[in-house]
Amino acid sequence: MDIRLLVNGTGTLNTATGRSAMSSDTTGSSNAAYGYNALASNLTGNADTAIGYGALGAQTGGDFNVDLGLFAGNGITTASNVIYIGASGANVNDSCYVGNIWTQPGGSQAVYVNSDGKLGAQVSSRRFKEDVHLMEEASTTLYRLKPVTFRYKRERERLTPRADHS
Repeated sequence: MDIRLLVNGTGTLNTATGRSAMSSDTTGSSNAAYGYNALASNLTGNADTAIGYGALGAQTGGDFNVDLGLFAGNGITTASNVIYIGASGANVNDSCYVGNIWTQPGGSQAVYVNSDGKLGAQVSSRRFKEDVHLMEEASTTLYRLKPVTFRYKRERERLTPRADHS
């Protein structure tokens, strides 16, 4: 027996496709669940989107979550504003979890998010180089230059150049 939206009470504007999708929802509204057991435990969560077998299956009350993939977002129960793409993640508000980034060949890869929210990888120029090796003895010549670090003093009068150089 298909039990999509079986106990839905006052929730409105919900869409459930797949066996047992949103089967526990009572008051949650504006949710979309696509896949077997997607949003299956949701009771009161609003504006959630779960796509995939068991996606967001353990959530009972978080809002504005987006989950894509097999069991995506299974680590969430009540957190809100979370994005899960192919990852279980954790129950942490205002977070994002993306699977299959950390385990890429070659070890860890630095990633960044720009001001527009676009995720990207730190690009190295090493692929354009060959015969890369440490400077060893050549670096001693550089250290003879006596490099220093400093910070400016806060007093304005000390930053203003003086006419006399005494």
